[in-house]
Amino acid sequence: MEVAPAVLMTLVDQREDSKGHCSHLSSPRQKQRISLADLQTYFGAKLEEKNPPYLVGSAQILKAGLLKQWKIR
Repeated sequence: MEVAPAVLMTLVDQREDSKGHCSHLSSPRQKQRISLADLQTYFGAKLEEKNPPYLVGSAQILKAGLLKQWKIR
């Protein structure tokens, strides 16, 4: 679970926007959709569990990060 945010950050374009924030994903939309679909396929309803085991919790963190309102470069 501690590494999941770092994995998500590998998808973030490090160039700042006009407000000085990193708000763009560097991967294309299709890649983002595939990642979300993969998480749903592998974990299914477990992604909605409260107090999940570490692996499922890590997947929940990745899902939440990918669902954030990112801009795509």
